Amino acid sequence: MKTVRLLSAACLMLIVSSQSWAKDRYDDLLKNIPLENLQELRVKIEIGVADLLIEKAQGDNLLEAKIHYKIKRGEPRIRYDRSGDVGYLIIKSPEADDEGEENGKSIRGLNSGDETWELRFSPKVETSFEIEVGLVDGEINMTGLKVNDLSISSGLSDLKLSFDEPNPVRMRELVIECGLGDFEAFNLGNANFERARLESGLGSIRADLAGAWKMPEVEMSIEVGLGSASLEIPEDLGLEVNADENFLSSLDLDLAMREVRSGRHRSDNWDAAACRLIINADVGLGSLKVETK
Repeated sequence: MKTVRLLSAACLMLIVSSQSWAKDRYDDLLKNIPLENLQELRVKIEIGVADLLIEKAQGDNLLEAKIHYKIKRGEPRIRYDRSGDVGYLIIKSPEADDEGEENGKSIRGLNSGDETWELRFSPKVETSFEIEVGLVDGEINMTGLKVNDLSISSGLSDLKLSFDEPNPVRMRELVIECGLGDFEAFNLGNANFERARLESGLGSIRADLAGAWKMPEVEMSIEVGLGSASLEIPEDLGLEVNADENFLSSLDLDLAMREVRSGRHRSDNWDAAACRLIINADVGLGSLKVETK
């Protein structure tokens, strides 16, 4: 998995000597890509180690990038191409291309917070995001953006995702993969997704599903390995949870849920609810908690 390679590269950065820190030199990369008339913009972001901010742009640009980076590691890669009515934007840190380089020369001596990446995208163009990060402290604020797809895969990262306003377009799929770190999501009901998939390996996912639900019925799959997942569900949302408990896992459901058959639980308002969420959960040695608020 690409995220594993990014995380391996990130670990190499953390074990080198601190004697050279005073010699480190930094530069700033400022890059704007002007707004174009597109049917969709497809964005791929790969970052090893950094502080990250993703949010809505203020100007008439597809991308407004401001990156503070370590010179000896090389300049971040930003490439934009267009094919017909679709734009393709790739944003990478140098270690994303190393893929396990053993000597680690190009990624040496970096700690989380040494680099800061600020990436802002146009609210005027429908956009699909594929984001892969290794060791990152990040805020991914999708408020005001037109998000068609969103996939986030993280290694040993602390990430926050938010939709403070309803997504103006229907999202085809939301994917969150959390390896070893912590992932928090706020107002996912505003994301307006057709389907969702959450995976927690050794990490922790906490998701607040408040917001303006529009889809009459949505399916969400949740896979928990040794980690944990915790969901907060609006009380007016009809909820069904399909999960088989075993003596090695922990399944904690809200008291308002009732078991309608073996492994299937439903909220009391299931029949009357205007919008429904169906959760299909696979819990290994970890824990899943679902509660209404």
